[in-house]
Amino acid sequence: MSGKKTEKLRDNSYIVPGILLMIIIIAILSSFGIRMVDEAKSRVEEYYQMETKEISKIYEKNFYNIEKVTNIIAAELLDKDDFFTDEVVENIKIVKDTLGVENIYVVNDGYSAIDVNRQTYANLLEDQKFKSIIESKVTMNTFIKGKDGKEYLYFMRPIASKMTTRGYVIIEYIPNVMETLLNNPKYSSRKTYGLVSSDGEVIESTGTKFHLLTHGENMIESAKDILYLDGSFNAFSQAVNDCRSGSQQIVYQEIGKNVYYTPVEGCNANIVMLVDTEDVERSFAAVSKTMRSMTLGIGITIIAFILIFLCMALFNRAKYNMETEDLQNKADTDLLTDLYNKVATERMIKEYLAGEGKDSVSMLFVLDVDDFKKINDTRGHAFGDQVLSSLGHQIRTWFRLNDILGRIGGDEFMIFVKDVKDPEVIRREGSRIMQFFEGFNVGEYSKYSPTASVGGAVYPNDGNDFESLYKAADKAVYKSKKEGKNRVSFYADLNRVEKDVVIDKKED
Repeated sequence: MSGKKTEKLRDNSYIVPGILLMIIIIAILSSFGIRMVDEAKSRVEEYYQMETKEISKIYEKNFYNIEKVTNIIAAELLDKDDFFTDEVVENIKIVKDTLGVENIYVVNDGYSAIDVNRQTYANLLEDQKFKSIIESKVTMNTFIKGKDGKEYLYFMRPIASKMTTRGYVIIEYIPNVMETLLNNPKYSSRKTYGLVSSDGEVIESTGTKFHLLTHGENMIESAKDILYLDGSFNAFSQAVNDCRSGSQQIVYQEIGKNVYYTPVEGCNANIVMLVDTEDVERSFAAVSKTMRSMTLGIGITIIAFILIFLCMALFNRAKYNMETEDLQNKADTDLLTDLYNKVATERMIKEYLAGEGKDSVSMLFVLDVDDFKKINDTRGHAFGDQVLSSLGHQIRTWFRLNDILGRIGGDEFMIFVKDVKDPEVIRREGSRIMQFFEGFNVGEYSKYSPTASVGGAVYPNDGNDFESLYKAADKAVYKSKKEGKNRVSFYADLNRVEKDVVIDKKED
């Protein structure tokens, strides 16, 4: 008995310390994990905040160049007796064209002025905006709304020596950085970017349209209609007024957004960026996953059990991802033809028309195999399936990889041709489909040449969304069938007489 008790105690001497070690490791990893969550949030916050700061630096560089030129003009004019000569006007006109500014004003000590267009002003102080700029004696660049509703940024520098002020140089500028911002792959069209003055005016914006950042509107007024998940309207508006960095999580009409803002040094404005909350959460998940992997790596070096557990977890995760991807592919694919199925075809066309293809010309063809029921009845369903399978696999090679081809019914197919740049392509593509059927045959010994009735519709002429475009193409299919099948008809031809494209087919 004593030997068994001793053996049991020996077993427990390993089990108890092992359990204690596991508890300690779990406690350490849990504590570290909590800290990592905060660190991950901080890193994601810094990443997006850094993006706004990078855009701010672009503006600041532009403003610095304009400030520098303003100072140079003021210094050069200091030695001139007359500011309103042809030479001065020509020089400031060259500067205007080089910098891409709206106008440059040279003002003497009597407040008379001249601009690059040689327009003279007897007393520039009669214009309230110039009066406020000059009388403020402040060289900081200021946004002021013009009579046309646009926000102008004014750079003012005195033409002055230590003893006296002889006049002023004022440069009028409308920022246009956002026009080319999305040309840089660093910045995403999924986000919304804006330059906003301290009083809330949206000076310019780009990216995904959203209520809060509408060009020409006041962001602070728009912000009153928004639900704040952290912070408040007062805190947000005050930060914008004070030109301070920060972030808020908001919801507007059930759309979650994270708002990041940072000041533009040298002027009373902010860079504001809106990011889908889902994208922020994905970024957070990615960072968290990386940091969790580091934690697991530490655990792996401590105990072999954690190594085994981690390997199993990674294997299961990889297997799950592969199975999920495979299921998704199967869900989108018509197994008989290897083309997209109806749901996937419609979804992809709708996504294209709502996104990159919204402003381009595209074509939708609906293709219906002629007398398919007769094929099934006379040659059998297996042969009918062979017809559909061969059709799907072969017609795919006749179109571009980015075109969308799908089987949307038993014997009905859909072909969506993207970005049609030449109107002549419309008829040519219809002819090509008919040419395909001219050489298309099925059967290893007894060849059979199926034909098809095809209907075509053009976006946006025949329909400005998928549903209307599909209805138009379907009506064209009906026209092809009504007029004898084995042809392509266009919806645009339904109300006028025009010769259809017809290709005679001969069965081997």
